[in-house]
Amino acid sequence: MPAAQTPLLDLDYTVDQSDWFAVKLLIDEIERDINERRRALLFRMAVWFSAVRVFRNVEARRMLGDDPTNRDRLYHRGILAFLKGAGEMLIVELRRHAEIDTRQIGVSHADFEACVEDLRLSEAEWYSDVTPARRNQILSDVFGPATE
Repeated sequence: MPAAQTPLLDLDYTVDQSDWFAVKLLIDEIERDINERRRALLFRMAVWFSAVRVFRNVEARRMLGDDPTNRDRLYHRGILAFLKGAGEMLIVELRRHAEIDTRQIGVSHADFEACVEDLRLSEAEWYSDVTPARRNQILSDVFGPATE
């Protein structure tokens, strides 16, 4: 008797929601670029910025504007982590090639690093284990006590 097949999990690789499809296409492009190392650093940075921009638009619609599904949350977390990691690798390459003028694509090294830092903060904001009490304490320490 054949073993019972388990139903496909919600984590199946294929993206069936059109909102995440565009982001996934850009992510696939970045992965190919990183793996093949064929494209210039500035081009890869420009593609990465495009992926972040599309991701933020989808994030605003699916995660903030709607009631996100479990699939939305899983893709959001995974793509956010990927974009952050790819951005960090691009920073490593930028530091190794200081002669590259990133202003050719309209961004300074500092601005690029700030964008990656923004992804780091977003990941911590969405997925950290900080309790509400600890979060309030941190905000109070940084910005002073809340006033009403």
